[in-house]
Parts: sequence; structure tokens; C-alpha cells
Amino acid sequence: MNAELLLRDLILQSKGKIFSVLFKKLDGTYRKMVCRLGVRKGLSDPFEMAQQRKPYDGRIVVWDVTNKAYRSFYVNRIAELKVRGMRFVNYGEIE
Repeated sequence: MNAELLLRDLILQSKGKIFSVLFKKLDGTYRKMVCRLGVRKGLSDPFEMAQQRKPYDGRIVVWDVTNKAYRSFYVNRIAELKVRGMRFVNYGEIE
């Protein structure tokens, strides 16, 4: 299993619990975010939104706990992930 799949699976298995992620943004700067999955705040019709969902493109949409807004990041750009009491660091080249 490659690192991207492992990190993605760890995030998806967080089951709504808060985690933190440090990732490289597309502009080359780094951002640390405290976030969680499964927040439905502000969605008008979750069923309709699910029907319009695009296929997985390497990006995960989360709720940013600090800024109280939806954000997304690419899994292959993660430098560090803290989830369920574990810390994972990507020492490899980040795209």
C-alpha cells in the first residue's frame, strides 16, 4: 500500500473525530488545519449533494474547526497527519 492510500484510509476511518493535517498548498506554502469529516452544516440537501459528488480525485473535503468553513486538500500533498493519537510524517518529496 502506498503512502497516499494509507493516509487517505486513516482520514476516512477517523469517523468524524477531530484530526490535524499539515499540507503543502498549491501555491507552495504550508498550512496546518484542525478538521473533521462528516459535518453537514450549511448543506441544503445532503442527498442531492451526494448525487452530484465527483469521483475521487485525490482531494478530501473537510470541515475546518478553526475557521468554521469547508476546506479541501490533496492527500498526496500531506506533510504530517495526526489522527486517533498517532502521528504520521511524510519525509518524501511533496508534489
